[in-house]
Formats: sequence, structure tokens, C-alpha cells
Amino acid sequence: MTIVLLPSAVLAQGNLTDTTTKPLVTPIGDLLGNAVTAKMDSKGGLVTSADGKLEIIFPAGALDVETPISVQATHNELTEDDEGSYQLEPSGLTFKKPLQLTFHYSGSNDNADLKSVGWQDSKGQWYLAKNTVTDTIHKTVTTFANHFSGWAKFDKLSLVPRSASVKVNKTIRFVVSKFETYPAASSSGDDELAVPQTLDGDDALLATPEGVPSFYTSAWSANSIVNGDHEVGTLMKQDAKNSWAATYKAPASVPSGNPVAVSVQIYSDKKTRKLLLTSNVTVIGDQYHFTYIHIDENGCYFLVDSSSCIFNFEKDKVSISNIINYKPTSDWPNCGGCRYDWTNKATIKGLTEITGIAGSAVTPSKESGPTNVNINFSPAMGNTPSATVHCKGGDRSIPSMSMPAVPTSINFDIDGDDVVIHYAGKTGRNELVIPAKNEKTMIYIYKIGN
Repeated sequence: MTIVLLPSAVLAQGNLTDTTTKPLVTPIGDLLGNAVTAKMDSKGGLVTSADGKLEIIFPAGALDVETPISVQATHNELTEDDEGSYQLEPSGLTFKKPLQLTFHYSGSNDNADLKSVGWQDSKGQWYLAKNTVTDTIHKTVTTFANHFSGWAKFDKLSLVPRSASVKVNKTIRFVVSKFETYPAASSSGDDELAVPQTLDGDDALLATPEGVPSFYTSAWSANSIVNGDHEVGTLMKQDAKNSWAATYKAPASVPSGNPVAVSVQIYSDKKTRKLLLTSNVTVIGDQYHFTYIHIDENGCYFLVDSSSCIFNFEKDKVSISNIINYKPTSDWPNCGGCRYDWTNKATIKGLTEITGIAGSAVTPSKESGPTNVNINFSPAMGNTPSATVHCKGGDRSIPSMSMPAVPTSINFDIDGDDVVIHYAGKTGRNELVIPAKNEKTMIYIYKIGN
């Protein structure tokens, strides 16, 4: 007989009760990284995942004949992150003796007894593995499997999302999440925070939310500050008495202690146990997308070269990310009655190239005017096209020349959600086009989001 492992994947909010329950079904996790393959036979052996965080011990006699197997990391649909989940193939393969699955975890041993293991069938339904053992010395969670499928470790009680990113002055909502069994089995002692295990010899289904659990939240905090403050962000519970959810509002600027640890203290009905659940929130400053395009019509070719990146603001400094140096494009023509064999189409970088940032200065206005930003890019080198030219008078070569690349710097004012660009003695709002003889430079800077 299989007992339905019911409720709650995510706790109901406040005193609302969802009386509709059904098995917890998620998509099959996306494959990540490389698969480890091996051949196992009746002698048994050990297989370790590519990331070294899952060990599978095949006891002697688990298989009758040599069988090819594979282990590959997947996105963990139970915890919504990319850790602790694996697809074991061939899915559905069963064993005469159970295999030992040992999952390694990192970080603190706080609440280590909440760690568990589940597996997913071909329909996407999740089951709670029975007889899991947590070793806090070696930081492992071990269970036994009599078949292959998708397997994942998870915390039976956690704060969701487990980690997140939020822009300055924006909000994100947190909810306490719990997995438990149904019908409710008696937990050990008076500890309502303990999650009952399988009620009989079979693994039990995990299921959708239902009802309000028998424990309570206490203080919510940000970086150990109850309810937070203007420097680390603030927290507001869903209701004043007993809330399973709270809203975190990021501060107006990126805090020095980043990511911010958002925590909630929970305790059981009889206060026989307390737990602290924590999620890390990375606060992201204002971001601006920067694009620099240079069109060169000198010589006998038409070359378009461009680069882009994102400016990330953190208080009084700027960092850059998402650098993309686009491959220069050209029609690579012939000219002057000669035939050109362009020889570095595959390796040309052009003369627009961003490699990093050398420094930045953010100067707030002393009054109500705009904030000025000056960014110096790390020195970058580009190169010019090379060719073998075939003319009536003979052949000649045009070598590629290495030259300093642009942009070397950029200066702009932040005026509300707009940007006023200053470059080469010209000014433009969000966009700036600078023509020259046989050349044109185009610059775009836009704020990302609001």
C-alpha cells in the first residue's frame, strides 16, 4: 500500500485554507553540466557525479549483468536552484539490492536534520524517500534507492525563495515552505516542526499545499536587524500576529553587507523547538545598458563595429558586466579594379572593444540637478583588416595593424530616468550620433527597468 504524502509544498498564507490537494508534480529538471557514464555488473562499485556531490554505491549482487549507467546533474525543481538534483539513467532500471545514494551539502549545519531526499517518476510526481540519514560531520544526506529516476535533496522546511536578486527600492515576497506527510503521522515527542516520515514500507507522494501548519513565525530580520532598516532593507509581515509571508523592500542604495540575509524565526506550538530560516538576497543598484557603434567607410571597405555592456551602480562606484564585443561586419568589397582576398575575416576584432573598467567617478549634484558619471575603460586593443590584393601590376599585401580601441571613456548625467550623454564635444539625451568624414559614431545609454 502507498500512503499519499500530502501537504504542504508551500504553506498557506495567514489563516486561508486550501482544501484541494493533489500530488506535487513539476517538470523534469533541465540537464546541467556533463554526464558521468560507467558500466556496472554483479561485482558492484562506486560512481560519483561530475560535480562530486553525489556518490552512488552499488553493492555486490545489485545487478545480474553488466549494465551501462549514467549520472547527470539537473535543475532542482524542489528547491528551484541548480544544486543537489540528478537524473540517473536508465530511468526505471531496478536493482536486486538497494543502492546507497549519498548527497553532499555545503554551508552551515544549522537545521541539518531538516534535510531529506525525494525522487520523481516519469509523470513528474515527487515521492519522499524513506530512511534518510544526515551526517553533520561529513555534511552528507544518505538514502537508499531500488530504482533509477530523478533524485534530489531538499529541505523539508525552508524560506522561499532560497536566494534572490532585487533592485534598489524594489520589493520581493518571502513565504515559509514545508513538505509533510498525509495522513499526519505522529512526530517524535511534541516537536511540531519535525516532518513525519513515510507511514509504511513504501515511499510516499509529496503533495500540494493544504491548511495551516501547527507552528508559528516570530521575528523577521535583515542582516540580523529585526524588521531591517533603511541601510539593509526593511521587512513587513503579511499580518501583525502570525504571518508565514513577509515583504522585503530593498534599500535606496546597495548595502555594504550584500547579499542581505533575510531570516525568519519560527517555533512550534508548544515552543519546544525554534528554527531560523534564511534566504540570501542580492541587492542590485540601478543599471544602464551602454552601446557604442562605429561605422568606418574609409578605404575600400564598409566596416561596422560595435560593443555593449551594462553599467551597475553601487553607491558611489560603477562596475560593468555583460560585455559583448560584436564581430565587425563588412561587405568585404573589391575596389580600384583589383581583387581583394580579405585574410583575417575570422580573427578581426575591429577598433571598438570593451575589456573592462579602469575606474569610475559618480558625482552627486550639490543641489537638485543631475548626478554626473565618468567611466574610464580598461585599455583595449583592436586590429584592422588584412588582405592580399591582386592587381594587373602584381600582387601586394595589406597587413593587419594592431591599434588602441575605443571607447576609452564615457561621461554622462543621470537626469531622472534619462541619461544625458557627453562625448567628443557633443551632447544627446539617451542617444548621440557623431558624424565625421567617412565615419560615424553612435552611442546609446538607457536605464534598465524602473
